[in-house]
Amino acid sequence: MIVEDLGIEAKEAAVREVAKLLPLPELLQSISSIKADYITRQQANDAQLSMMVAEQVEQVQAGLESISSSQKTINQLRENFLSIERLCQECQNLIENHDQIKLLSNVRNNLNTTLKVNAMSDLCFHQLFLYHDMFLAYTHTNIHKFLSLYIYAHVIVQLQLAVY
Repeated sequence: MIVEDLGIEAKEAAVREVAKLLPLPELLQSISSIKADYITRQQANDAQLSMMVAEQVEQVQAGLESISSSQKTINQLRENFLSIERLCQECQNLIENHDQIKLLSNVRNNLNTTLKVNAMSDLCFHQLFLYHDMFLAYTHTNIHKFLSLYIYAHVIVQLQLAVY
């Protein structure tokens, strides 16, 4: 339904634009200059669209790099915890009340890991949702522009065909 509404809005906008540009039949001779203006505007919109898509791609790549970096950090933490566990195993016989200390150490390590992982994942998901929302808003706006320009061009071509 939304795409149909956009199509109707674009068509109506194009008809209004053509009516504004060509209020009198004598002005049909200026169709070639109008067409050139349309092509210039379309090229500008295409360039803007390409630039914005490139920016979106860069932002998504930055987000993916952030996620990759977070994964490397998590893996390093995991390796560090394994190293600590090995050291604890070696010292097990040297420490009195080892079982209680080990339990407290595990609880502390698990809590710290959970807090860090949650903070990193919250940040990553927040960034991804922002990129997603920005991309959807951008796409919606440009589809509307494209449809308006397409219908505008179609109406001009139809008028040219009607004149000849």
